[in-house]
Amino acid sequence: MLGAVGDGCILRRMDEREDPVAATPVSVATPAAAPATTFAMPRLLPPLGEYLQQTIRLGLASIRPAMPALVIAGCYRFGMGIYSIFSGPPTAPPGYPEAALQAATIIVGAGAYLPLLVLVHTPFLPLQDALLRSERRSFFDGVKHVLERVAPFGLSGLAQSAIVLVPAIGILTIAALFATSMPESAAPVRALLFLTALLPIGLWVCASLFFLCFATPALILDGAGPLGAIRTSVGLVRRHAGGLLGRLFLSGSAIFLAFIFLSLPSSMIAAVSAVAGRQFVGAQIAGLVWTSVVSAALFPFSVAALMTLYRALVSPKESAPAGAGID
Repeated sequence: MLGAVGDGCILRRMDEREDPVAATPVSVATPAAAPATTFAMPRLLPPLGEYLQQTIRLGLASIRPAMPALVIAGCYRFGMGIYSIFSGPPTAPPGYPEAALQAATIIVGAGAYLPLLVLVHTPFLPLQDALLRSERRSFFDGVKHVLERVAPFGLSGLAQSAIVLVPAIGILTIAALFATSMPESAAPVRALLFLTALLPIGLWVCASLFFLCFATPALILDGAGPLGAIRTSVGLVRRHAGGLLGRLFLSGSAIFLAFIFLSLPSSMIAAVSAVAGRQFVGAQIAGLVWTSVVSAALFPFSVAALMTLYRALVSPKESAPAGAGID
């Protein structure tokens, strides 16, 4: 009996050795858990007080590195003012229509402004963007950055101009067609018609400029295309229209009041000339110099008012260092 029991134990041990699969635990593959769904929190606009503080700090921080550009902008304003003082009103040669002269004057003025826009005004965007990210960047680096994007910048500018001007010109053309069909005796009615047409034109221009306010920062800073930058700007403004409108109105009003206050010396000079009943060329030049300085000094704050809102809504592509900001 003991032999049978021993033989049975030996057989069981041999069976365990010969069937390794049975001895190996089988792992059953379990389906991987689905990743938890995450929702990106919408970026919020800064409170009004913090927004004004950030705008003032960013504007002050950008004055020193952009001093050469501000000098150029002031000289441009001064030169245009000197030209208007000594040239007098434009007069058309015989046989040349006055409307064509006015159109040519506008075109020449816009052409003279384009180099200032590309080389002085727009480079403030990459400069202030670098300041917000606590990076060292000169104004000339900003100019180089804008020149690298000048082709899409020009195409986007044409598209934005078409969006703003084509409907306005269309409304004005319709009003002119109605006015020309009226008799000469209906001159007051024609004047009222043009004044009525100015209301939708003004509303459209203001609304379109508001929705396009972030197109240039999106194109210059984040590499968006000419039309993609417009779509980005419209989307940002559509999602935050109320907050953006209030903050831009507040910052614009503050800059306007600062300009009025700082321009009091030139206003006093103009008042003295009006009381005396004659124009003093020296006084006009002095007032023009002061106004040019004030307008150039306030320009960085107008860009900072826009940049602060843009970077509050759109993160830069490259990660900014910890604690980035303007102290």
